[in-house]
Amino acid sequence: MKLVGFYADASNVGKRTVSQALAKVAAEHKYKTLYVELDYLRPSFYTTTGITHTYKNAFMYLDKVINKGQFEVEPNILTRDEIDISNKILSDQIRRLPGSLDYLVFHNEYIVENFPSIEDRPDPAIYAKELCEKFAQHLRFLSYDLVVISLPTPIDNMFTLPMMLQLDHVVHLVTPNLTRIREFQNSEQILANLTNQDHIRVLNMLPQGMEEEIFSDQLPNLDLAISYDEKLLPEQLELKIGSEKIDREVIKLLNRMDVHIADAKKSKRIFSLR
Repeated sequence: MKLVGFYADASNVGKRTVSQALAKVAAEHKYKTLYVELDYLRPSFYTTTGITHTYKNAFMYLDKVINKGQFEVEPNILTRDEIDISNKILSDQIRRLPGSLDYLVFHNEYIVENFPSIEDRPDPAIYAKELCEKFAQHLRFLSYDLVVISLPTPIDNMFTLPMMLQLDHVVHLVTPNLTRIREFQNSEQILANLTNQDHIRVLNMLPQGMEEEIFSDQLPNLDLAISYDEKLLPEQLELKIGSEKIDREVIKLLNRMDVHIADAKKSKRIFSLR
């Protein structure tokens, strides 16, 4: 099993899009995959997919963890067969999703103010570290090939760095915007301490015709650049995860993590890599 975390220093950098597409593509290629929304401050999975469940969701799980110390994950994991598909439009989209992709995400009625606080603990920082250690241990007990985790912003969030320390791969995204690049550079100084994790740097939403080498001075250690996809918005309006172009790019990311896509060139779903 591999635990993979996605982090961005701000909203609208593409953490949601790239992480969800990667989870979907891995599952389409028969890797049993769990998508976890740990970003309790800005959860977005329901908004982008319409997928929700009253009891099997991330809030119910984390509330149980923090208030009762119960870490068993499986009862709160949502499978495709458990999603309400009474809505015709939504049902068509759900049926297109791979059956080997499961979810631990926030539900449609979640309110961030209701998230349980840990500030009353004797040492909240130590508590958050221990919580993330136990959470990761229980994730590794599950029978998944890949667990994809959307991490909270900012970098000093109580769960972000402690969770990163438990991961196999940390994907750090940035866009070609000077403000975002400065934030990225500042976080990179902190992430340099992640010596046991595979640290992957991704430049996202690169404008068409622009070469990533333009940013070689500001972003010297990039592992992958993903071009802006003009067709992504129409896909998202139909509550679809990813797009043909984004899916091709995340295959490169999966291969970078040694999650290999067999016979990618022959697959009817996958176009040849650049």
